[in-house]
Amino acid sequence: MAVVKSRHGDKLYFHESGIELKLKSERTTRKIFSFSGGAIVKRVLKKNIMQVNKSIGFNYEALTILRDKYPKYKHIYVVIGKKKYKVPVNELITNGSFLHFKEVGFELQIFYKVEDLEQWT
Repeated sequence: MAVVKSRHGDKLYFHESGIELKLKSERTTRKIFSFSGGAIVKRVLKKNIMQVNKSIGFNYEALTILRDKYPKYKHIYVVIGKKKYKVPVNELITNGSFLHFKEVGFELQIFYKVEDLEQWT
């Protein structure tokens, strides 16, 4: 297992089963990506889609680490209900939008519109 720490005290844990986020301000970890059959999977509940602009948040630090240090993972499978999208990691980083809920640590997220996922079915 690899651990990446932010200067603000947050941590990303890279396990064989996936990636977990541990914020300094919280007691428990959150699984943000799963590894399944050699692929990265992000499961999204419909209630977790941001309603303002119909987008999904991705942990920016985890995406950049995947792109830079784990080149075998070029895509993320985003699963919403019964739909599955195979999206390039670089696409999320390049064409996502930042909405600054919190600018420090590993809580920074980049958002990608659900309608833009359609091209990756």
